[in-house]
Amino acid sequence: MKSILISAVVLAAALPAVVAAQTLDGSATVGYGYSNVMGGSNIHTPSIDGRFDYDTGTGLHYGVDISGFRGTVNGLNGKVSAFMGGLNAGYKFSNGLNVGAYGESASVDVTGLGGDRTAHSIGLTGGYDVETAKISGFIGRTKTNPSLPAGTDVKDYGISGRVSASDQVTIGGSLVRSTVSNGGASADLDFVGLGGAFKVDPSWTLFGGLTDSNLSSLGSVTTFGLGASFDLSNAMREGTNVSVEIARSNVTGTGHMNTLRIGLSVPIGVGSNPVPLNSVADAAISPRHNALSSAVLSGF
Repeated sequence: MKSILISAVVLAAALPAVVAAQTLDGSATVGYGYSNVMGGSNIHTPSIDGRFDYDTGTGLHYGVDISGFRGTVNGLNGKVSAFMGGLNAGYKFSNGLNVGAYGESASVDVTGLGGDRTAHSIGLTGGYDVETAKISGFIGRTKTNPSLPAGTDVKDYGISGRVSASDQVTIGGSLVRSTVSNGGASADLDFVGLGGAFKVDPSWTLFGGLTDSNLSSLGSVTTFGLGASFDLSNAMREGTNVSVEIARSNVTGTGHMNTLRIGLSVPIGVGSNPVPLNSVADAAISPRHNALSSAVLSGF
């Protein structure tokens, strides 16, 4: 009985610290994009993005990542829409090392293709995370619907990292490869990104990103984006900002697409993202667990 009473007292004393250690960190961005394809068709893409991480204070943490947009083309009845969502869980050791697992699903619907095309990915993660730097890697597999031909495998690999060089400067990059193989034949889709942000003063932040998606010898899509965000903390919740970005995507041997994006970003919990979630910079710094999904988010 005495041991039970002592345990209860210790637990009661520790409970406030445990509760205080629990944190919800993340942000959400509501955006709109206006794209012009080679001086011809115009595409309108309203979008919403969110990324959240819940730290239990015991080393365990859980995360959610969602992105979605719906595009319409002037003068046409067709549409293109995409939704991507992921769940992850992991354990962070006291020295900063962490391990975990993820599940991710991406769905694309284009008028004329006869329904959704979906991809479901699962895998393992690992990395090192301290206050000013974070590096993480993953390995996984992807299944598609409709299914690929029998015997076809899709394997995903990736690494990403970011560094807060100071309170004003954040830089990061990523490399993701998805390999499709069947028998002795294989093809690689590579996604490479580099992005960063510079806080000019308490109100203004400049950000930029560069990504390149390459499918073996078939060509590549290169996207560059440059933008600025303005802090609205005086009028709204602290950390809220509005942003504008100009981006250009070049397709090897085909043409280009120019895009203007605007966004309203709101912090969730105790933190916020250094760049808007609908920006090229974010796609470069925080890619998906599949090279094709990462490329689609970078372009739109």
